Amino acid sequence: MAMFWLKSDDFGARWGDVSDSAAEKILEKATTLIGAPHAVTTAWTQPGKGQFLIARDQVHTFWNGAAEEQVDEIADMATELLGEPDTVA
Repeated sequence: MAMFWLKSDDFGARWGDVSDSAAEKILEKATTLIGAPHAVTTAWTQPGKGQFLIARDQVHTFWNGAAEEQVDEIADMATELLGEPDTVA
C-alpha cells in the first residue's frame, strides 16, 4: 500500500494506502489513453506546464500533452477504484 497522486495543470488528487494492483490498473489506463510516458523517475518533481503526473510511492511517471478529457477519464477511473480522494487541489 502506498500514497497515490494524480496531478495536471488544473487538477490534483491524492489517495493514501492504495494497493499495487489498483495503481497498476490506473497506470495502464493512462498509458492506453495517452501513450508511453515521457519520463519515469524516483526524484520528486512538480509537473511542468502541460504535463500529467501519476506518483506512486517513490515512482513518478510523467506524460507530456495529456488532454483534459484524458485526465478526466483517468481521474474518474481512479475515483471508481479508490473512492473519493483524501485531498483535491
